[in-house]
Amino acid sequence: MKFSKTSIWVIAALSLLSLGSVLVLHLAGFRFFTIATPSMGETAPVGTLIVTQPQQTYDKDDIITFYRSGSVYTHRLTKVNDNHGYTTKGDLNAAEDSLPVANRDVIGKAVVIAPVWGWVWRATPILLIGWIIVYLISCIRRIRDDWRWPVRIIGGTLVVILATLILNPWLRADMLSIATHQKNDVRLHIVNAGIFPIRDDDGNRVHTGQTAIVRATETDAQGRYIYVPRPSLGPTGVMFALLWCLLPLFIALLVKLPPPEEEITGLQLVHERHRNMALLAIIILFEVVLLTVQLSSLAGFTATIQNSTNRVQARAYFKCSEATWSRSQIRPNPQPYFAWALNSDHAANPVVTDLSGNGNNGKPSPSDGSPSRASVSNTGCVRDDRRVSVFNGVNACLTHGTSAEQKVNPAPNTFSLEVWFSTNYRSNGRLMGFSSLYEGDYNGGGQSDRHIYIDKDGRVVFGVYNGGIKLVASKAGVDYADGRWHHVVATMSPSGAALYLRWKQSRHQYINDCRRKCT
Repeated sequence: MKFSKTSIWVIAALSLLSLGSVLVLHLAGFRFFTIATPSMGETAPVGTLIVTQPQQTYDKDDIITFYRSGSVYTHRLTKVNDNHGYTTKGDLNAAEDSLPVANRDVIGKAVVIAPVWGWVWRATPILLIGWIIVYLISCIRRIRDDWRWPVRIIGGTLVVILATLILNPWLRADMLSIATHQKNDVRLHIVNAGIFPIRDDDGNRVHTGQTAIVRATETDAQGRYIYVPRPSLGPTGVMFALLWCLLPLFIALLVKLPPPEEEITGLQLVHERHRNMALLAIIILFEVVLLTVQLSSLAGFTATIQNSTNRVQARAYFKCSEATWSRSQIRPNPQPYFAWALNSDHAANPVVTDLSGNGNNGKPSPSDGSPSRASVSNTGCVRDDRRVSVFNGVNACLTHGTSAEQKVNPAPNTFSLEVWFSTNYRSNGRLMGFSSLYEGDYNGGGQSDRHIYIDKDGRVVFGVYNGGIKLVASKAGVDYADGRWHHVVATMSPSGAALYLRWKQSRHQYINDCRRKCT
């Protein structure tokens, strides 16, 4: 490899200067992070280089990096709490983070936010290691001198391609949510997580960190929908891509081939080897330092799409009210019929507001009493306000649909019922349900049909009527009337009835449908 003395000194000086700068900044408390998830939106999209510095105090709207559960997160500070903790939130997230951040867990405030440069920061170790390997290969004695530079150029190009395949920085999109749209497609709420802009269905350009709603119509062999982002480069982007692809050619044209071996003296060859080894040692040292100080920061991405086995799970990192679809950025079809918080003062206002946005409020019927409200030390959702509705198990009940115009016809055979509950009493009856008539329990006419209740052994039961009473119950010997909060979901679909407790499927039974038209 033929380098002039000036080139050697310039490369060595730049490497040592970069190495010294990184070490000095690190000792001064600065830390380098790259954003790995997209919840900070356009402020700090995926691939952003974040440089943090510890501060004496942190203020609202500061972007801070902090530790939580062994991981590092970068979010915006939305509130300074009385206990010297902080409430944080990702710019794309609908709700604040579930847990406050203690002052001792804060790494620092983001003093430099450099989009795209995080990709360069992450790629540097891969490129340096790859180029060192390529250089060592090119130094094999069996390779002729006039072939060494072609090996280096081709090998260096392959290293860049490998880094691109590993990091995938150019064109990528992450899903925020997904919902059915028509019979043969779905709507995806996506965020651009790559460097290049992409196009939405209307032809609008979506830059890195921006969101859009697109349709997916193609499926793979397993029936899963496929979405491939479409680039929208523009003249500047096309020119950059062209020059990037032609870079190996420009290097090949600029490289000065070494003179014939017979023109090189033995002393020149020794000096050349010493310079090359010194340069190689500097690069390796720089690589070690980079790997030591390089860290990634999660932006607390709160939405994940699983296309494998369906799962049900209670999400505990926001208030229960924040989980209703009326607060989401994309509304699915079908929408929830109603969602009630059950923490209001029913004596002052007996009407319970429907959080789904459908206006299906709940209230006690004339023959029933209102539940009371109490303050408790813990609730189902960890960030709720510690106030709950208390039902006496006798005549306290909230209903909707007691009038003919409020009934649903035809009644659905595909549905889910979901409720958080806590009780110390067994056989205290119905938790939630819906039926064809307001009054009455199970009977031969099937007037009271689809309900979740607790039996005398503390088991949770989901019951429907299909030519007779059909029950799906929780595991025997497990008492759910234990005073703790439990999350239960009962589902009905063409594949049968299922009961989920504490996020796991407890029982399943095939029941085609309900005989009676239940409302």
